[in-house]
This record gives sequence, C-alpha cells and structure tokens, in this order.
Amino acid sequence: MTATGPQAPGSRSSAAGTGVRGMTQRLAAIGGSLEAEAVDGTFTARARIPTPRSHQEAP
Repeated sequence: MTATGPQAPGSRSSAAGTGVRGMTQRLAAIGGSLEAEAVDGTFTARARIPTPRSHQEAP
C-alpha cells in the first residue's frame, strides 16, 4: 500500500498513538513495516502489511 499526500513531515497529531511513529509500532507488532519519506514537498508512506497467506509456506 502506498499513500501519498501533501501532509508536512513532522506534523504532530493531538492524539497519542497516531502518526508515523504509531503506525510503525502497530505494523511492527504484527510483522509488518512502514517506510516514510518526504520528497519535493510530498510525504509518502509505504506499508507492508502481512496477510495470513503471506505467512504460509509455498507448496
């Protein structure tokens, strides 16, 4: 999944557990990952979200 938008990097959310740090922690807890970067004024986040099928061994 890739989500791109004009949100400025370093923007703070008023709710605890939200934002890039919260997403990174929640994804890590389930075996996923998050990459986030700002290029030319555009903030992009790429999440790798494991699915039950991705954890199964190939036949």
